[in-house]
Amino acid sequence: MSTPLHNLLPPPQRRALHRSYRLRLLGVALAASTAVLCIGVGMLVPSFVSLHGALESIQEQRVSKQSVAEQQADFEEDLEELRTLLSRLEVYDHTTHTMDLIDTVLMLRPDGVRVSGVAYSQESQQMRVYGNAVSRTELVAYRSAFQNDAVFDSVELPPDSYVNEDLAFVMTLGIDKEHVDSLYD
Repeated sequence: MSTPLHNLLPPPQRRALHRSYRLRLLGVALAASTAVLCIGVGMLVPSFVSLHGALESIQEQRVSKQSVAEQQADFEEDLEELRTLLSRLEVYDHTTHTMDLIDTVLMLRPDGVRVSGVAYSQESQQMRVYGNAVSRTELVAYRSAFQNDAVFDSVELPPDSYVNEDLAFVMTLGIDKEHVDSLYD
């Protein structure tokens, strides 16, 4: 038969030994939890960085959309003011249908084309359309739309319009006065 084990240390040393064991256990647990916490934070850092970058790009897009919307609103206000002024002028000159011509210019415009200005010369029966295109395809489509419309008898677009960095263009449109007048008779 075996004899039971007895601790032969005196009680004060036994308490100090138990305290030492508890402190060691606590130290190991604290070190392990600190290591787990550091590893977890380290694994979250790439996600945080990518989300922060995505948030900045979304904010930039929102700001650019707001500026485009503001420009569009300004353009609409200017266009409405122009319509008002031209309608006042047409009261005095019934042979000119300027507002309808400008509406035609704007209706034929594809989505990728921005019209920044329109000039009309009654003497030469020509309109000049100023603007920018997103792509050459959009610019060609805009020119073709004018060529296929009976209101305009000539369309001139300088070749350098296709090679500009921002595809800025000045298109000269000859107006078929007989056709326009026949629409209103």
